[in-house]
Amino acid sequence: MSEAAAAEIRAAMAAAPRGRRVAEADRLAALFGVGRGAIYRAAALGGPKRARGRTRPEYEAWTRIVVRRAHLAPDPAPLDLALRACVAAGELPAEAASMPLGTLRRIRRELGLLAT
Repeated sequence: MSEAAAAEIRAAMAAAPRGRRVAEADRLAALFGVGRGAIYRAAALGGPKRARGRTRPEYEAWTRIVVRRAHLAPDPAPLDLALRACVAAGELPAEAASMPLGTLRRIRRELGLLAT
């Protein structure tokens, strides 16, 4: 999408009255032959994304412990089993058992730790 088209989209979306943005996005999407998501991305109305602090900073330390435990086995153990083993062994507090597995995997990726 050209910069001129993006500028036109930004202007049209900014001028759209409250409650009519979806209809305006649909109209522009049909006009430019793209999806509604492309219109919202071109309009960039959400502002810059800002990093926010972690709500559970202890998750990072717990993830390091779980990944270390997972890699003690000859074949790395699945993270859910390693998490349960860490809690059972007393390496982590009992509340660590409620840590979502998806969060554990995301933090592992962000830290650059080896995948299991």
